[in-house]
Amino acid sequence: MNEQDLPEGEEALTPEEEAVDAKLQEAERQKRELEQAGWQWRETDGTRLLAHPANPDINVWFDPYTGEQLLSPKLVQRLKEDADRERQATAGQEWNPVA
Repeated sequence: MNEQDLPEGEEALTPEEEAVDAKLQEAERQKRELEQAGWQWRETDGTRLLAHPANPDINVWFDPYTGEQLLSPKLVQRLKEDADRERQATAGQEWNPVA
């Protein structure tokens, strides 16, 4: 949108502001996806977060100023364990692009 299309008195966003706006829009999209996957909003210690439906200790929250997605320590641990299991399951197997 160029400045001629803006309502009177409003200025165009700077490139930095556009980048933050894009990140916030992406965070909103991610929140909707988690909600659709069954994650539930809950509040803990004044922080609003999305909790996994089967294990509320696994949760995600978003920095309201930057849109940055933050993961709970338990979720980070679970992701590491999943990656370790995947590595162990595929250890010794050669990569075959045809398979």
